[in-house]
Amino acid sequence: MSELKPTKLIEAYGLLDYSLALQTAFREGYVVDASTNENCPTNYGGFFCATLVLSEESVPEVQKDKTLDDIVATKTVVDKPETRGRKAKSS
Repeated sequence: MSELKPTKLIEAYGLLDYSLALQTAFREGYVVDASTNENCPTNYGGFFCATLVLSEESVPEVQKDKTLDDIVATKTVVDKPETRGRKAKSS
């Protein structure tokens, strides 16, 4: 008999709530198991549900998102803006 893996049930009545719950579960190390009908993600009208199983592999560390200050600090400043179109006629 196979060893039972820890599972997590995700249920939500909106796509956004369902997606956010899935994202949190993925970060915790759970994965979608489509090998059985009981665990397959399903949708009944506006109701979403899935049973996720804990992955046997180690979960990599999630990098933190860059903040606006980090992006501004690493952005290079352009001295002269790029001009578009033809050059003006000189008389």
